[in-house]
Amino acid sequence: MYISMRIFSLSLVVAVCFHFQAFAQDNPTLQLTKVQDSIYMIQGRGGNIAFQAGSEGTLMVDSQFANATPQILNKILSVTTQPLRYLVNTHHHGDHTGGNDNLKGQGAIVIAHDNVRKLLYGEATKLMDKASEEAYNNAMKRLGNETNPENQKLAKQEAEIAAQNIEEEAMKSVKNLPAITFSRDMTFYHNGEKIMAFHVDNAHTQGDIILYFTKANVMHTGDAFINSGYPFIDTNNGGSVDGYIKGLSRIFYVANDDTKIIPGHGELADKDDVQYLHGMLEFLRDRVAYHVVAGKTDAEILQIKEMTAEYDAKGFGDGFISTEKILQVLIADARKKYPTAGKK
Repeated sequence: MYISMRIFSLSLVVAVCFHFQAFAQDNPTLQLTKVQDSIYMIQGRGGNIAFQAGSEGTLMVDSQFANATPQILNKILSVTTQPLRYLVNTHHHGDHTGGNDNLKGQGAIVIAHDNVRKLLYGEATKLMDKASEEAYNNAMKRLGNETNPENQKLAKQEAEIAAQNIEEEAMKSVKNLPAITFSRDMTFYHNGEKIMAFHVDNAHTQGDIILYFTKANVMHTGDAFINSGYPFIDTNNGGSVDGYIKGLSRIFYVANDDTKIIPGHGELADKDDVQYLHGMLEFLRDRVAYHVVAGKTDAEILQIKEMTAEYDAKGFGDGFISTEKILQVLIADARKKYPTAGKK
């Protein structure tokens, strides 16, 4: 018997493959803040957005979730009616890139690090592979009662074609990819401002960049720095503990005492806030490593409450990354560095 299969669109499926859906709310209130000169910040849904308004058009940093785009554009329109020219992604996570396709429709050219394009494409490919495998397996299951060898052969061919079509459909639905990418650093000259974009290696992810508006003295860090919380170090996508700490060092080396820093999440920050997070991560990394080398088990390390007491008292463990989660990342990092620790 022949198996008929309808080819379905994966656009919605691909959209849900991204991280941080927990940040999305049904009816959030977006908050608009003037940071400095022509630089503004939008908070309230996904990662923090920055935008620069001026006569040459609007440059935007990150796009949050797709369903927030109308509200985001309304906030921008309350400041400027100039067209949207550029959208820069600080990294690939969906709470920072989910609105890319919508903003492309507004005329924005999307720019990001090389690895952002690779990671976005890779996430879609993983989902595509899973969906095509399921399509093939579902088709083959329908052969359970088929005894005619010729029909079995034809059904298998149809299943393979269906899986291939799903792959093609999935790749068409990858609409959030940047049009322009760079490998290391990049400089923009827009609205009379020199804007430096520099890559920080293997920090939050393998595709992180920092945007520094040199004249306004404003920096957008993406999730390479978050304010007042334990950071998410995405080790599955190239992030690392040491890379995150080095990234924080680069941020506060570039910044000065007057620099206003827009974090990936949290309130507007300054250099002291970055240095505090840097010191916290260094301290916790080293203390956890000490206990790992001393032979303590994961469970024993997780019970050492005084190690994180100062930061927990400030509410660091109340966000997306709990105290237990950050300690698990640090323990895994230490065990990778010291694989024979605790072994006789």
